[in-house]
Amino acid sequence: MTRADPFTPEESYYECLECGSRTLTEDHIGSCPACGGEVRNIGVPRE
Repeated sequence: MTRADPFTPEESYYECLECGSRTLTEDHIGSCPACGGEVRNIGVPRE
């Protein structure tokens, strides 16, 4: 049986796939503020 983690962070931690910079924010961001590259939310588990 798989259980979902009920934890929901108030802030999201994003990492840029191009330059590697990381950003902590309360809002969703679509691109890296440093270089404009694609970002992913690293505050959630990946399986």
